[in-house]
Amino acid sequence: MPSRWARTVDWLRLNAITALTCAGGAALGRLFEAGAVAAHQDWPQVGIGLVATHLTRNRGLAGIWLVYFLTADLGAAAAQPNPGVRLALRLVASLILLGQVALGAHLLGVLSGANPLNTRKGVFRLVVGSGLVAGTAGALVRALTGFALGLGTREVTTIFFYRLSKFMSGVMLVAPLAFVVVLGRPPRLTRGRVLELALLLLALLWTTAASSTPVLPKFSPFKEMFLLLVLPLTLWITLRAGTWGGSVAVFVASLFPIWGTLHGWSAFSFPATRTSEILIHLYLVTVSITTLTIGAALQEIVATTEELREAKSDLEEKVRRRTADLERERDFGTAIFDTIGALVMVMEQNGRIVRFNKTCQDFVGRSFEEVRGQTIWDLGFVPPEEVELVRRRLENDHPVGENHLIAHDGTRRLFQWTNTRLGSGEDALVISIGIDVTDRKLAQEETLEAIQARDLFLSVAAHELRTPLTTLQLQLQALQRFVDRNVDLPNEIAVRLRSALRQTRRLGDLINELLDVSRIMHGRLQPERSRVDLASVVADVVDRYQIALEKSGSELELRGIDRPIIGYWDALRIDQIVDNLLSNAIKYGEGKPIVVEIFEDGETAHIVVQDHGIGISPADQERVFGRFERAVSTRYYGGFGLGLWITRQVVEAHGGTIRVQSALGKGSTFEVILPLMPPPETELELPRDEDLPFLPRI
Repeated sequence: MPSRWARTVDWLRLNAITALTCAGGAALGRLFEAGAVAAHQDWPQVGIGLVATHLTRNRGLAGIWLVYFLTADLGAAAAQPNPGVRLALRLVASLILLGQVALGAHLLGVLSGANPLNTRKGVFRLVVGSGLVAGTAGALVRALTGFALGLGTREVTTIFFYRLSKFMSGVMLVAPLAFVVVLGRPPRLTRGRVLELALLLLALLWTTAASSTPVLPKFSPFKEMFLLLVLPLTLWITLRAGTWGGSVAVFVASLFPIWGTLHGWSAFSFPATRTSEILIHLYLVTVSITTLTIGAALQEIVATTEELREAKSDLEEKVRRRTADLERERDFGTAIFDTIGALVMVMEQNGRIVRFNKTCQDFVGRSFEEVRGQTIWDLGFVPPEEVELVRRRLENDHPVGENHLIAHDGTRRLFQWTNTRLGSGEDALVISIGIDVTDRKLAQEETLEAIQARDLFLSVAAHELRTPLTTLQLQLQALQRFVDRNVDLPNEIAVRLRSALRQTRRLGDLINELLDVSRIMHGRLQPERSRVDLASVVADVVDRYQIALEKSGSELELRGIDRPIIGYWDALRIDQIVDNLLSNAIKYGEGKPIVVEIFEDGETAHIVVQDHGIGISPADQERVFGRFERAVSTRYYGGFGLGLWITRQVVEAHGGTIRVQSALGKGSTFEVILPLMPPPETELELPRDEDLPFLPRI
């Protein structure tokens, strides 16, 4: 409820303000009428009502209508004896005028609070929409009303143009002044400009007074000429003070001509008062349209100039910042170019030097100024035997390459080059960056020699260890058979003997792994294929690990060994694959169940070993197949880290693949996929191990 009262109070306040402003326009009209023989002058309140309606968005129409109703021009109908008829005519006349004002504000087509005089488009809408269209509509309604009241065609035509001209005067003479007073901002003027404008306004008043009043009778014969001076003066004021000055000048220029015409001193010397009024209003409207259009154009030029000035300032600032950035980037690039440890040369396609960094200058012992314009062939730092190689590389756009250069002290260094071509055709440039790889190459060669020496040592050591270890294993096996036959011996001897056998077997497995590394590194891992039953191989391996399974506490589940799966493989290597996978499952299975499954799928055989132990992290699942790689600590789990690497090499030598699926704490699943048949060109042989046979399994 309080909000409704607040809205009502606000509405009343707004309409009171619009009524007061329109009453001021009506008072100005009454001043023009004082002592005049002409009819009612409502054009000042029309202009004020149009601006008020535009600013209040039609919310102040009630106050405007009240003033229009109280001051309505009834014309000849004012002599009507019937008060009811006069009241009805007054209501119709006020509603027609109110409708014209509302239509004009609507057709103005600019946002509330926006001054239409700032643009030529706004002035055009003020003239055409608010003036001609709304004025014609109202004048046409009045003309039709005149026909309805029985007036003649000539009189109705006069009424039409009379009402149109007065409405246009309100729109073009009073409304612009109201717009600049409410919405405009007076221009900042110097004292000299203020004095100039004051003199121009006085000249405008004097000119209009001389043309339309008897104040200066000496100039009466020239009143038409003086009236024609109004437009140049208003334009002058507009050029000096913009739209604000033009609106004031147009209003000031209309005062004496309209007042003089109403009092019979028409500049156009027509005996009919209404005709004189029509002519003076049309003339002043024409002056206003011209002045306001020029003012709007000038305002647009000023606005555009200001925008261009701001844009120029912004552009200059951006250019300044960009220039500073480019200079900083240039300095940064130059610093990198000159301080980088690599050789950097910018050359033409024929080898002519364009840029030469400080590292190059130090290498050749000459400054850039000394080598500018020369070719790299002129410098003589490319060995003669490699000149053709470097030339082809530049001409054929090879992005990378290596060649030697001769330093100024005569030493030869090996450089690795990266070439980047800029542009195309004859104007193309080549940026060459050379990195000295001499020491790295020497280190690589030394490392390769060390690796080869290590592999040779491992191979020799494994060979030398294998013979005594085999003898030791045979002696321990014979001793175990002796102990088994003599049951009276202490049990501790059997226990220690089995422990010694397990350790010698473990040592034998490690030696076998080292021998496999030597075979693989020398490319001698060639499967000796024969007809093999995978189920039988898996059963043998599982049988060997029964004791280890019992000690670990893991239960083993075998799947798929109840029927043979025949393929052509190296039986010892397939045994090795299953052995490595099962031993890892026992070692890392934490005593949890283990599943070994084999099955045939089309032309491939699958070996799956699954445990539920510690698992492998995703980051380590590919690394565990590397040589000497481990995913666990050697403190708790022994071995060289070769088992899975050897397994992968053996699987791939058979044309198969191995993969793992695992998660930490959930165990691992290794799957080996082997083709059943070898490649067509493979020769099938009986199993043999003539090179470096495995130690017997215990």
